[in-house]
Amino acid sequence: VTFTFPCIAQAGRVLVLATGAAKADAVARAGAAGPGGRGARRAPAEAPATATGLDAAILEVVRAATPPVGRTRAVEILRGGRSKVIGQYSYDALREYGAFAHLHAADVMHRVDAMLQAGSLRSTGGRFPKLTAA
Repeated sequence: VTFTFPCIAQAGRVLVLATGAAKADAVARAGAAGPGGRGARRAPAEAPATATGLDAAILEVVRAATPPVGRTRAVEILRGGRSKVIGQYSYDALREYGAFAHLHAADVMHRVDAMLQAGSLRSTGGRFPKLTAA
């Protein structure tokens, strides 16, 4: 049995109006062709996939963010959060802003905590602790 679903192609993205396993199959087939049928889609070059790339990005956010940020705000910056504070302090202008939007917040937070444990980062402590590079 073959299912045909209406699709809308816009700016290299395909929206498939379907549900369940049929949706996943249809999206996989549509994504494999890519925009214009030119082959598989690739991840953006600016999104490092390794823990080392994430570690470097965390350190850069901690060094560049003014005013300084804590664990949660650093994760929010790396994941491309759109809170009022992000815009207010122009954290969205940082090079690493949104570079790890493809990761879950818990995964990024785990790396921040691992870097604190390893001594790569330090916390100022207190009521509103901020991160500093070691």
